[in-house]
Order: sequence, then C-alpha cells, then structure tokens
Amino acid sequence: RRKDGHRSHLIITHSMGPHWMLLTFTLFLESLVVLLLMMWFPNNDVREKVVGWVASWWKNPSIKWGSVGILLLNAFLFWQNIEALSTPMMVYMGLYSPELHDCEHQLQEFYTERNLFLTGTSIFLFLVIFRLLGIQEQLGLSRAELKRLKAGGSVPCGVPVGKPVK
Repeated sequence: RRKDGHRSHLIITHSMGPHWMLLTFTLFLESLVVLLLMMWFPNNDVREKVVGWVASWWKNPSIKWGSVGILLLNAFLFWQNIEALSTPMMVYMGLYSPELHDCEHQLQEFYTERNLFLTGTSIFLFLVIFRLLGIQEQLGLSRAELKRLKAGGSVPCGVPVGKPVK
C-alpha cells in the first residue's frame, strides 16, 4: 500500500536485456561506419585507403557472419515488434479509446516502439553501409580509369587531349 492508503498498481520494471544492449551497441558502430564513409577526405588517395580498409572488414569471416547474424536478429525482432504494435491488446477487448490504456500497457507500448526504432534503424544503416561501399568503390574505379585514359592521351569521349576538335 502507498502512504495515501491506495493499493499501488503493478509497476513494470523493464530493463534492457542483453540482446537489446548488443543491438544498441551495433547500431552505434554502424553509425560510426556510415559517418566514416561519408566524411570529407583531403584527397582521393586517403578516401581509397579508408574505403579499402572498411571493405576489407567484410573479408574477415567472424565479422561477416557476425554482421549477418546481427542483421537476422534485427530482422526477426523488427518483425516481432511490428506484430506487437499492429495487434494491441485493446483491440481484442473491443476498446479503442487511448484513454482506457493503463499506464503499464502504455509503458509496454513505449518499449516496443523504442525497440522497433532500434531494429529498423539498424537494418537501414546496414543497407546504407553496403550501398556507400559500392558507390565509393565504383567512384574509385572510375577515377582510376580516367587517370589511365588521360595518361594514354585520350579521354572517355574519344577526343585526344591537346588536339583541336574538327
């Protein structure tokens, strides 16, 4: 009982489980990798080294399969949270008014929304990392090809460098 004589309601203490801590940490790492791939570099040589360094991580089997495992865990938990939010308890009881939700139910919905945000953002950043790596690698190949063509005395459109166009 509380001091005022009323019975206290069941309070849900919802600490973050170890899997959510792991997913939060990997979300932080993914954010750092995206920032690293998007940051400004003083020249193309530095950019190529950084992109090559980040791309080489995927060649390590423990990083590769760990990342795939984290992605699958994120996908499963994302689906589970979508399912939990799309069929709330109040729908089954026929009560649709948000005022009728008790505090514990609203708290549980908050945790589910938070977890949905964590998993969805992590999946999105995983895809962004792979797209950024692909774009950066294509950019590096394109620059190397342009350098090779300029060194050979021609440019991609086929006009020799330093000669007038007829």
